[in-house]
Amino acid sequence: MSWLGVDAIWIAPCYASPGFGHGYDLSDYYGINPIHSTLEDFDDLATEAHSLELRVIVDIVPNHSSSVHEWFQQAIQGRDNRYRDYYLWRDPAPNGGPPNNWVSHFGVRPGRWTKAPVSTTATSSSRNSLIPIGETQRCEKSSRTF
Repeated sequence: MSWLGVDAIWIAPCYASPGFGHGYDLSDYYGINPIHSTLEDFDDLATEAHSLELRVIVDIVPNHSSSVHEWFQQAIQGRDNRYRDYYLWRDPAPNGGPPNNWVSHFGVRPGRWTKAPVSTTATSSSRNSLIPIGETQRCEKSSRTF
C-alpha cells in the first residue's frame, strides 16, 4: 500500500459498546467488542501495521460513555456519588421531557433521553480517569504509539 502513498489505516469504533451510538457509546474503554475481534488480535494488527510502516488511527471519543458503562451506572445512583461529576446533568423540562432541544440521531425516543450516552465533564476527576486510557492506547508489542 505504500506505493499508493498510504501511511496509515483508520479503525472505526471497535471498543466494547452496546451499540446505541454506532459504537461510540463505550461500555469499556479498554476492551474490544467481541463482535469485532479480541484485544490480542488488535495488538497483532497494530504490530503488523507498524512492521509495514503504517500508523494505526483509532476512532475513539474519550468523553463519550454508554449508559451501561460502570461510571454512568454509578453516577445515576445519587447526587453524592463520586462519578456524578463525570457527567453533565440538567433538570428535566417542566413537562418532564429533555432539558433542552438537542436532538439525538441514534434512535433515542422522547421519554428515554436519560438513557442516551452522556458526555463527561472536564472535571479533574474525569480527566484523571481518562488519562490512563490515552496512555494505554499503545501497542504492547511496539514502542510506537498508534
